[in-house]
Amino acid sequence: MDNEKINESPTSFDWKSMCRLSSRLIRKNGIPHQVRLCTEETSELLEALALNRFPPSFSYVPDQTDIDRQKETIIGFISEEIADSLITLMHVVVGYDIRKEVTGFLKDPGYMNAVVGKTPDEMFDYMVYVGSGLNVCINKNLGREKNNLPKIIRKTADTYRGLFRLVQDYEIFPQVSQHIAKKIERTIFREFVWNAQEFGNPPQLFEGFSFCTKWNMRFMQLAMQVATWSKDPSTKVGAIVVGPDRTVRTQGYNGFSKYDDDSP
Repeated sequence: MDNEKINESPTSFDWKSMCRLSSRLIRKNGIPHQVRLCTEETSELLEALALNRFPPSFSYVPDQTDIDRQKETIIGFISEEIADSLITLMHVVVGYDIRKEVTGFLKDPGYMNAVVGKTPDEMFDYMVYVGSGLNVCINKNLGREKNNLPKIIRKTADTYRGLFRLVQDYEIFPQVSQHIAKKIERTIFREFVWNAQEFGNPPQLFEGFSFCTKWNMRFMQLAMQVATWSKDPSTKVGAIVVGPDRTVRTQGYNGFSKYDDDSP
């Protein structure tokens, strides 16, 4: 699925970065931990879709601006949850090594067109069905039942098909792509800090991402060095401010102000 359009849909997301991220996180946290995230995000997506199907009522008589603003907020919520679902669904694909099988379904025009023409209510029911089914399959696989991989493959493909349909119906491909990029970026930062604090070396797990440029890594390492200046025995946080010309404007770390005595 790396960087290719599936059934010529507009959902040509950054599959390569998502796949690479899943591989690194699974290597660090293990398959069970990462695939469980998929079940959580699927549930949150269903909540967002339910909010769109049954929007909250106003405590006053709204005008069209209020209605449009509420709709925009709900669609933004759905966009973010779809991004989360796509990222964590990749954990399932990579963790169980089922990329070839899932891609086979998604390249079949007949399979993909099966959800074309569904109404919003029908798509909501479809996502409830496939989302709950995938959660059941994953939980069974993590438990005693280890031979249900074919069901996981089919439910994963069904979930992708539903997510792609939702992106097309709501016309939110740019928003979802942006959310995916931001979430990957935040995860890289978080895992960089974890890796450096635990092992005291550069983030080898996350080399290769477009965001992990030489200068970004240098500034992150500098911020972590500043963090060691903190006298807090439990929490050490460092930060630097960098200008457009890559010059460090200032730096700081957590602790008392310079006018307070921080002696132990």
